Amino acid sequence: MQNKISLQLKTRWTKALLLFLLCCITSAAQAGGGEKIINVYGLTKTKESVIRTELQLYPDMTEEQIKQQLLQTGLFSDVNVTRTDEKTLNINVQEKWTTIPILKFNSGGGAKQTILGVYDPNIAGQRLELGFQYESLEGAPSQVVWFKDPRLFESRYFIDLQYWDTKRIRLKYEPAANEPLLTKALLLKTQRAYLALGYELSKDLKVRLTAERLDDRFSTELVSQSFLDKVPGQTIPTDVKSTQVGLGVDWGFLKTERAIQIGTLASAQYKYGLIDRDAGTNFSWLRAELLHYQWLAEHLLFAQRLQFGWTDTNTLQYWNYLGGLESIRGFVDNRFATRGYWLSNSELRHMTVEKPYYTVQAVSFVDLLGIDEGSRSIQNITAASAGLGVRLIFPKIYRLTLRLDYSRPVINSDEQFINFGIQQFF
Repeated sequence: MQNKISLQLKTRWTKALLLFLLCCITSAAQAGGGEKIINVYGLTKTKESVIRTELQLYPDMTEEQIKQQLLQTGLFSDVNVTRTDEKTLNINVQEKWTTIPILKFNSGGGAKQTILGVYDPNIAGQRLELGFQYESLEGAPSQVVWFKDPRLFESRYFIDLQYWDTKRIRLKYEPAANEPLLTKALLLKTQRAYLALGYELSKDLKVRLTAERLDDRFSTELVSQSFLDKVPGQTIPTDVKSTQVGLGVDWGFLKTERAIQIGTLASAQYKYGLIDRDAGTNFSWLRAELLHYQWLAEHLLFAQRLQFGWTDTNTLQYWNYLGGLESIRGFVDNRFATRGYWLSNSELRHMTVEKPYYTVQAVSFVDLLGIDEGSRSIQNITAASAGLGVRLIFPKIYRLTLRLDYSRPVINSDEQFINFGIQQFF
């Protein structure tokens, strides 16, 4: 009798164990059946892990959001995302050429800039950027090397490392004068080490911490005698070493349509500078910028840049320098040196020719600047210019745009009418 009861208990436990194992197998099968199947096509250099990382970091994206997220990497000229069913995702991409030799010649505001180098934002197909650049600005040579990882350890963290050894001729003009009146002509030598570590809170919000170490030295080496003759008896500032720590925020997301960026992007950066020993006092530095790109019609794009800058330092090299090379066309480079300023660049860009391998834009623009220096008040317009330009865009090559602008001053006066170079003005 006892043997019979024992056998029945064993049978029941065996059935329960088998039922438990069956449930586990069924659950595992259902879970496995729920996994998404991702098929990626068109890759030749880029590793598939680059795409899978984006999908892993943002798992709930729609097909359009996946497309824009991958275009945002800058590695692809076209992305097509489809679903065979709820579990199967198909991604077809066309890669850009990313090993870019750098050969630039910019001219604007009377300054000629020649740049040679090479960089690749997709080293070993891992979306790692490494680059080297040599620059000659009005005969003053500079070098920079950099490394960037936008997905540090396949996470939302990103890192940016740079080392600069630069020489730049600094021409300072009298801000209260309506015509260029030179007050200083110096060569600034700078050694700069830069580190930024950031985190992507969401697709449209990034924060970063920065740290810089700078060694600045002024001299009259390489400065043209024609400039030195205009500033007899000028004083040469003392050498300055500083450590600058900062916080930056980027908010917004630029979509890609027809190889053009569309949307709004706002950024702000604050830095606190600690000056070594008795070379000066510690200072604050702030810059905020808004970029906006919007279609007005099928072939007409409106582009706007608004910028505000401020510092409380008396150390000249940490002021804000604005001019024709990169801020307000129609004026000499470094024409306006100031602690505080606002800047507006407005462009109408017409898509005149659109082909698979190139796009031609015709551009009209207005640049405005207000500074708070000398007798100038920041709320007023210190300088303004207007002009026309042309852009030649190559969608299949990583960030390649050729630019030519002709501008004339409207408020204040100068004679630097031609501005050309690589990339959009903003």
